[in-house]
Amino acid sequence: MNAADLPKLKTRRLAYAFGVEIMDMDLRERLDDTTIASIRALWNEYGIVLMRNQDITPRQLIDYSRRFGHGPPAAGLDLSRADPARSRWRHVVREHRGGLRRAVRCDEKDDRAVVGSA
Repeated sequence: MNAADLPKLKTRRLAYAFGVEIMDMDLRERLDDTTIASIRALWNEYGIVLMRNQDITPRQLIDYSRRFGHGPPAAGLDLSRADPARSRWRHVVREHRGGLRRAVRCDEKDDRAVVGSA
């Protein structure tokens, strides 16, 4: 599919060098293949794609990530727990291209977030 043929998504640049926010997207909805292709094109161009205020379950996050060809969550990371502090964590020096993040709690005062991988 040619990039010119992809649907235009409502976006906002996050920084000069990298990052884009996709606005008005609900990841609870099943996205069609052309929308996924548009997200992938933005990801390739900007390196980081942000979609704020997504009220999705860990299962929905995994299903969304599989649209990009990713497998199940990494071993040792339990996305089913409500309390991220009780989840098991892992660390890798360089995350693979398929690394998705989900902020499960944000402190609006200082923009801190607890983040899990999928």
